[in-house]
Amino acid sequence: MDALYSGDTVNVTMLGKFTIQKGKHTLSQSSGRTKQVWLLIEYLVAHRNLETSVEKLIEVLWDDDDSCSDPLNALKNLVYRARALLKKSLHDTKTSFIVYSHGSYLWNPDLPCVVDVEEMERLAKEASASGITKEQKISFLKQAVSYYHGDFLPNSSYANWVVSRTAYLSSLYISCVLKLCSLYEENQDYEEIITVCEAAIVCLPFEESIHKILTYAYISTGQNSKALKHYNYVTDLFYRELGVDISGSLRELYKQITNSINQVEMDLSIIKQDLKEACAGNSAYFCDYEIFKNLYRIQARSLIRTGQSIFIALLSLLDSNGSILKDSSAVPAVNLFKEDILLSLRKGDTVAAYSSTQFIVMLPLINYENAERVMHRIIRRFEKDYKKNDTKIIYKLGPVDSIES
Repeated sequence: MDALYSGDTVNVTMLGKFTIQKGKHTLSQSSGRTKQVWLLIEYLVAHRNLETSVEKLIEVLWDDDDSCSDPLNALKNLVYRARALLKKSLHDTKTSFIVYSHGSYLWNPDLPCVVDVEEMERLAKEASASGITKEQKISFLKQAVSYYHGDFLPNSSYANWVVSRTAYLSSLYISCVLKLCSLYEENQDYEEIITVCEAAIVCLPFEESIHKILTYAYISTGQNSKALKHYNYVTDLFYRELGVDISGSLRELYKQITNSINQVEMDLSIIKQDLKEACAGNSAYFCDYEIFKNLYRIQARSLIRTGQSIFIALLSLLDSNGSILKDSSAVPAVNLFKEDILLSLRKGDTVAAYSSTQFIVMLPLINYENAERVMHRIIRRFEKDYKKNDTKIIYKLGPVDSIES
C-alpha cells in the first residue's frame, strides 16, 4: 500500500456541502465535473475506515445502470480521474489520497483527516457518557451541533446510501439540539436556546419541535412581539409549503403569547399602524384558525343587534374517489385551492385552514343564494386553474347562529 502524504491534516466537510481542504487549498464540488467522480470520492471518504471492494463500488456507482458495458474498466478510469482531481485541486502531487489494497479501493488510512460528520457523531456520543458534568454535556453538545450546516452530501442526494445517512444525521442533530436546549432551560439560559434554535431552523425549517422551543424562549425573554411574529411565520410556512396544520401544542403557545402582551402604549397612531395589514391586497383575509374563531364569535354576538345575514362555509379538497388527500404531492393542489378561494372572495370575507385540505370561510352581508354562487365561483376557478382530474371539491354551507353577549 502506498501510504505517502505530504503533511497537513485534511479537513472534510460533508454537511451542507462537500469540500476537502488541505493547507491553503480547497476542493469543492462544481457542476462542470462528472457527478460519478464526486460520488466516488464522497463514498470513499464517508467509508474511510472500511476497505470497499471493487464489486461494491461498481454497485454504488452504477446502480441498475445498464448503459455501462464494462464497469470494471469504467471504475479504473474513474479512480484515475479522481486521483488526478485531488492532486491538482489540492496542489499536492506527493500524497496518495485513494489507495488500492487486497482487491479494494479506500481513502488512505494513513492520511490524517478531520471529517465533520465523524466529529459530530463523536461529540454526541461523549455527551451521552456517564459520569460527566452538566457543563461538560453542554460543551460537547454545543460543539456537536456547530458541525451541522445542512443535509449530508446534498448534491448527491439521489444516491440510496446518501438518503439513509441523511435521515440518520438529521435525526442525530435534532436530538442534540433538543438535549442542549433542555440543559439550557434547566439553567434558564433562554438566550442560548434562541441562538441554537435560530441556527437549527435554517437547516431544518419544518421541525416543529424546534419552532416550539424557540417561540417559548422568545416569550421567556420578554420578546412577545417576536414570538407572535415567529408563530405567524411558522403557521404560514406549514400551510404554504406542506399544506398541513400546526400542532395543538404550538397553538397553546399562541394563547400564552397573546395573554402576555401587556405593554403600555399611549400613542394611538402607533397602535393603528400595527393593526394595519402589511399588504392588504384585493383578496379575502386569511388568518389562523384561532383568530377565525374569535372573529366568528364577534360576528355571532352582533347578529341580534344588526340583523345582518352571515354565512359560513367549509370547503374540502378530496381525491377523485372522495377520500382525503394524504400524499405530499397534493400540496401544490392545496396551495392552488387556497389561492383560488382567496381570489374568489371579497376583501371583507375571512378564510382559515381547518385541516390540511379544508378551508373554512365566513361570508358577511350575503344571503344563501349568493353564498352558493360564491361556492360555485370558487369551484369553477379551481377547475380552470388546476389542469388535472384527480381531485374534487365538496362544500357545506350554513348561516352563522346568533348568540347573546
